[in-house]
Amino acid sequence: MIRELKRLVLIAVGLLAAVSCDRIYEDLDPCEVYLEFRYDYNMEYSCSFKANVGTVDVFVFDEGGKYLFTKHADCAGELIEGNRMPLGDELGFGTYKVLTVVGLGDKFRVLDGTGQSCNPGVTTLEEVRLALVRQADVVSHEFPHVWFGGPVEIHYT
Repeated sequence: MIRELKRLVLIAVGLLAAVSCDRIYEDLDPCEVYLEFRYDYNMEYSCSFKANVGTVDVFVFDEGGKYLFTKHADCAGELIEGNRMPLGDELGFGTYKVLTVVGLGDKFRVLDGTGQSCNPGVTTLEEVRLALVRQADVVSHEFPHVWFGGPVEIHYT
């Protein structure tokens, strides 16, 4: 009797295992790293990032503070939901520091301490400077808004 019961349980488990293999679905979104931008330090006390920001430039540094790459996005069409930038394709697992500059346009550039473009593996986070691009000696126009986000450390595991 017990032997028959063991055999039935074994057959039931075997059938369950055979049937269960075609019932596994992978419908979850892929695991990625996103930067979500907020502009809520304003008089409205609400996030007005989408309404006030045109472009975002993200400068990525390694754990030691050496520059790796820059990613640029126009907020209207290139950011997810207007305020999220995916970074998973560009980053391997590790620790990174990210500096965000909003609104660079053609009036400003981000340079290293010597006035040159940032060089991967050479420029450090502490050397990064914002520079005005001047076409004439007299400035007769209003500058667009430029915002710097404080460096953020990301642990991508």
